[in-house]
Amino acid sequence: MKSRTTLLMLLSIMIFGPALAQNERRRTDRTKERTVTKKIDKTDRTVEETNAQIDSTTVSIENTIEGTKETIDKVGKILFGSKEGKSKNIVVIQIHSVEYGNENLSQLQEHIKGIKSVKKVSKTFANNNATISVESKKTADDIWQEVPQNLKQSFTINSVSENTISLKVNN
Repeated sequence: MKSRTTLLMLLSIMIFGPALAQNERRRTDRTKERTVTKKIDKTDRTVEETNAQIDSTTVSIENTIEGTKETIDKVGKILFGSKEGKSKNIVVIQIHSVEYGNENLSQLQEHIKGIKSVKKVSKTFANNNATISVESKKTADDIWQEVPQNLKQSFTINSVSENTISLKVNN
């Protein structure tokens, strides 16, 4: 009977031993899974908090940049004046007694267009009088001084003011 009990016990251990060991492995695996899941959840929360902090910092930086731009604009307006509302300097060159298509008139207009500080040049013509309007930071006399001497000889100056030159074509 003792040998039977011992035999049954050995058989039980042999049959149920691997099952118990496998069950223990499963329990250990589940514990590891729970631990990993908890770590992943903690990491997710940390990432979400970090993203929220990054978003907040980004908004703060954008606001700081915008405020800095406004400050720079204000300082620029104080130091250099506002660009808004500044009138453009228009110089008017009137040429009297000239035929439409006169070569000297065309050369004068083309030369003035090439002057560095000149932004815009337009010409009108009526009753043998041509008008060249020049948008520039320079005065009328400054613009006239940049005209080459050989071209100046084609005209006689009637009058010069800060923003106006009155010329007559030499025949």
